[in-house]
Amino acid sequence: MLTLIGFFDFIGTIAFAVAGALTGIRRRMDLFGVNMLAIATATGGGMIRDILIGHFPPAMFRDPTYVAVAAVTANVVFVLVWRYSRMPSRLLPVYDSLLFWCDTLGLAAFSVGGVMVGVEAGYGENLFLLAFLGFLTGVGGGLLRDMMACRLPDIFVKHIYALAAHFLWNLPRIPERDPAAAAEASAGEAAGRVFAAPGQCAEKRGAASRKREGA
Repeated sequence: MLTLIGFFDFIGTIAFAVAGALTGIRRRMDLFGVNMLAIATATGGGMIRDILIGHFPPAMFRDPTYVAVAAVTANVVFVLVWRYSRMPSRLLPVYDSLLFWCDTLGLAAFSVGGVMVGVEAGYGENLFLLAFLGFLTGVGGGLLRDMMACRLPDIFVKHIYALAAHFLWNLPRIPERDPAAAAEASAGEAAGRVFAAPGQCAEKRGAASRKREGA
């Protein structure tokens, strides 16, 4: 009989496997790379969680069902994308939207599952640990996915995945300067220093001379 934790893990595994497979396809990986990225995304957070609370071996090794589900999902996504690879460019944003919503669904399912695993492990009174387990289970797989895909993890630059908000909010950050404007400003500052230097030196020599005459 499927337990509540098993249900959330199953939903999160499929959603994160789709997200990992889409990322691998966008990075132009082959079938093996797409499978590895999907499995890492779907099981990475739970593996880190189990290691943290001392569940050895982690659930993905004790029950390979999750790995199998992630691999099957990745191959289905790969075949579908390969079959419809000639879709118009106007439909390309569908990939980004699908990736976002799969991440959202996986995050919600795995966050709940991570907290419930902590409760079953006997940490029900440690609210901070439960919150951290939910957070780690939810974002750990995506973090591994982005690192394996050689890109900056989304949780650091994009949406507030770690807070389970998913309303396309952005945290404050330093805005990027226009490269051309930055180069122009740097050149102007350098030129200003070059042309200002002779005048400043002459002014300093004149002040020193007047000081000696006054003495």
